Amino acid sequence: MLICAGFLIAWIPYAVVSVWSAFGQPDSVPIQVSVVPTLLAKSAAMYNPIIYQVIDCKFSCCRSLQKKSSLKKSR
Repeated sequence: MLICAGFLIAWIPYAVVSVWSAFGQPDSVPIQVSVVPTLLAKSAAMYNPIIYQVIDCKFSCCRSLQKKSSLKKSR
């Protein structure tokens, strides 16, 4: 869910600016406005692995705790 939300947050502003400049008047989009969504969209490649690592770490920590507790119960 977090990766999907991150993807949408990153790429929707870029899509809006792209559609605005493609179907509207390209000169009506200021350069400062078009740079921010571009950088946000390109940064998705950086923070998606970070989100995945955090999520995977949480689940792997839970799995290791479950294994430890099941070993204690079996003894």
